Amino acid sequence: MSSTTWQNKVTTPIPADVDPSAIVKILHDHSYILSLNTIVTSHEKVQQEGPREIYNITESIPILPPIWKRSVTFQGSFENKDDGVWTWVTAPMGVNMHAKYVVRWKEEGLEGSGSGWALEEEIETRCSLLLKGFVERTMLGSHRNMHQRFIERARERGAGQVGEASHAQ
Repeated sequence: MSSTTWQNKVTTPIPADVDPSAIVKILHDHSYILSLNTIVTSHEKVQQEGPREIYNITESIPILPPIWKRSVTFQGSFENKDDGVWTWVTAPMGVNMHAKYVVRWKEEGLEGSGSGWALEEEIETRCSLLLKGFVERTMLGSHRNMHQRFIERARERGAGQVGEASHAQ
């Protein structure tokens, strides 16, 4: 069966009242990230390999919503970086993903102001050509929702504590 590889980018502006370093701290909480994904039903850390934490992850995949869902279990790993986290997933049916979540200063291209702090997620996915549309639609919808929830959590944690964040130019 023919496979395909593609890239997506999800960029979410970080509001001025949210400390960018709080987003990085949230990204380092792997269990929290997994619990935010609406299709993840359970997860368990199974081992540590150097800087990578490896989890068994179970998802309930909507095949024919709301009538038919399929439960799948696979491994995913997380590696913290100074500005975010990198993730790898090897799922059933040949679905492989590598995502880089990074908090960075963007000089242009953000909605509204044009510049500011942003959470940027670069995702490379490989799977069967027949599954591409389904995988991409399911993944992008859940990841955009996760970005907003990261910001909400950072806002809750830092209420009244956010100062002016510096950035290198």
